[in-house]
Amino acid sequence: AGGWQQGVLEVGGLDRRGAVPSDSAAFVSFVEQNVRDGFVASTVFDEIAFSLRMLGKSESSIDAAVEDISSRVGVSELLTRETGALSAGEASLVALAAALVTQPSLLLLDEPIADLDEDAAARVLELLARLRDSTGITMVIAEHRWEPLRELADRRLDFGVEAGPESRIEPGAGFGSALDSALDATVRRITPLVAPNGAGKSTWLRSLASSHARNVRLVPEDPSLLFSRESVAGECAHNDRLARVAPGTTRTLALRLVASIPMDAHPRDLSTGQRLALACALQVAVQPDLLLLDEPTRGLDSPARAELARMLDELASMGTAVIFATHDREFANRFSASAVSS
Repeated sequence: AGGWQQGVLEVGGLDRRGAVPSDSAAFVSFVEQNVRDGFVASTVFDEIAFSLRMLGKSESSIDAAVEDISSRVGVSELLTRETGALSAGEASLVALAAALVTQPSLLLLDEPIADLDEDAAARVLELLARLRDSTGITMVIAEHRWEPLRELADRRLDFGVEAGPESRIEPGAGFGSALDSALDATVRRITPLVAPNGAGKSTWLRSLASSHARNVRLVPEDPSLLFSRESVAGECAHNDRLARVAPGTTRTLALRLVASIPMDAHPRDLSTGQRLALACALQVAVQPDLLLLDEPTRGLDSPARAELARMLDELASMGTAVIFATHDREFANRFSASAVSS
C-alpha cells in the first residue's frame, strides 16, 4: 500500500485524511478480490452476521437480516457450512451477502463475478441492479471484463484494454462423468473445465494432482500455497534450481505474463494477478507432463489472459497436457473444441 493525495477526499461527508476506517464502517462495505482473506468467522451464518453484531444489533434483527440477504443472494443453503469448506464461487457469494447485510450506501467490489458461474453471476448482477434502482446505493466495481457489467454500470473508467464479448459454451453431459473421462481424453491438448460453483472442479483437480504426482503440476485456487521464499526474486531463483532449468527461467515466465511484478516484494504482498502469474511461472518452468490450473485468469487483464493462452498453446505443442477449471467463458472459448462443461 502507499501513494499520495492532494486536495480533499470525502466519503459520506468524512474527510478520509483524518477519518479511521471504523468511522465509515456503518455505510461503506468492501468485497475484496481474495474474499477468504476477509473472512473472520468459522460458519457462513456468523460471517454474514459479523458486521451487524459489531454494530450492536439485536440477535432477532440479525437473524432476520441474515435470512433475508442470504435468500436474495442465493446462499441460504450454505448458512450452516464452514467458511473454510466453501468453493471459490460460494465464498464470493457469501462475501457479497456479508457486505450487503448492513445496507451500505457505498459498496466497493473488486472483481465480484470472477469466481462465479454464469447463473450465479447473472443472479448477483440482477441483485445489484435492483439495489441500485430501489435504494440509490453507489457501487464502485473493479473488473477486467466489461461485457457482463454493461447494463449495470452508469459510468465506466477504463484503465486498460477492453476484453472482447464473451462466448458461451453450451452445457454438456453430467460433470462427474465428464471429469472421470477428462484425463483419458486429454492427450497432448488443452481442456477447460466449465461447471457451476460447488460442482467439484477444484476438488477433482487436487485429487488428480495428488494421485498422479509424478511430473504433474497444479496451480491451485490460492497461488500463495506455492510460495516459500521471502521475495519474488528468491522464489524464482529457488524454483530454477528445483526445476533444473537455466537461471532466470522462472523470472522470465512470470514477467511475460505480468511485467509489473516487483522482484524485491514478498510473494504474498503481490496483487492477485501478480501472484497468479508467479505461481504459473513456478509450475510451467519444469515443463510438466500434465499442468492443472484452478481459475487461471483471476486478476489478469486482457493482455495477460491472451499471453497466458499463448503460453498454454506453446506448452501443449511441446507435449504438456493442460486441464484448467474456470468461470471465464471467454478464455475457455479459446479452447472450446475440447471443453468439458456442465
